[in-house]
Amino acid sequence: MPINYRKYNVYSAEILPDRVIMGVNGKTTLVYEKKNIEGQFPYGLEQMLILDMQYGGTTWVGKTDLSQLPAYMDIDWVKVYKLDTK
Repeated sequence: MPINYRKYNVYSAEILPDRVIMGVNGKTTLVYEKKNIEGQFPYGLEQMLILDMQYGGTTWVGKTDLSQLPAYMDIDWVKVYKLDTK
């Protein structure tokens, strides 16, 4: 999934009753399904939004290129919607 580091990118997290869908620039990058395992899917509880940067350690990001450090995170806007379950 190419991310343009010189432009703004759109990241999304849709928290639904049975799954979480993560995306970047309109493309789905991860679907986390709810299973019948106690504590595995804590969504539906009150949550906090945390915006941070992580380096490496994930399969879609890959290894950290130390020549790109330091890195900065510029946030243009954040939208939060509440799922209407009616």
